[in-house]
Parts: sequence; structure tokens; C-alpha cells
Amino acid sequence: MILVTTDTNTLLVYQQTSLCWSAQLEITPVIISRGQFQNISGVLVMLSETGELQCCYLGTEPSLFVAPPLELNCISYQDTEQELRELNNVIKEHTKAN
Repeated sequence: MILVTTDTNTLLVYQQTSLCWSAQLEITPVIISRGQFQNISGVLVMLSETGELQCCYLGTEPSLFVAPPLELNCISYQDTEQELRELNNVIKEHTKAN
């Protein structure tokens, strides 16, 4: 298991190369570790830059929400440049009219 935190306070839990879980954190941890307290295994212990210590438990079932796959559209630079020219012409026409 690999734990990754982002600068937007998002925790990402990977199993090999697959994202298994994500959660929003209240702090930006500088150190994160997996611990066990009493009969609860899988508690995440996080220490912030200011010394705040948090213990988080993600639960037993991940969210059923699955992000939709990205739409990978091939970009035609010629078409994009043409569209930009057309939009610039529309802007110029409206600027002249006012």
C-alpha cells in the first residue's frame, strides 16, 4: 500500500498501481503512517507541519463513486487556430460596434 498526500490536502491510497481510495484531509501532513489502536487496524496517523497530530480511520467500504473515464480528444492545432481567429474576429466586430 502506498499513501500519497497532495498539496490540496487529498489523501490517495494506492495498491500497487491502482487507486483504491481517496479522501479529503483537514491538514497537510508532513509525516503519515499506518497504525493500529485496540482492535482497529488501518488507522492513519498524520503529523502536520505545526505539530498537530490526527488519527483518521477511512472505514471499511470505499465510496461507490467511480470517476468517469477521461475523454481523450485528439486536438487539431489547425482547427484550434482557425477557431481562435474566428473568435478574435467576432470580438473585433463587437468592439468596433460599441
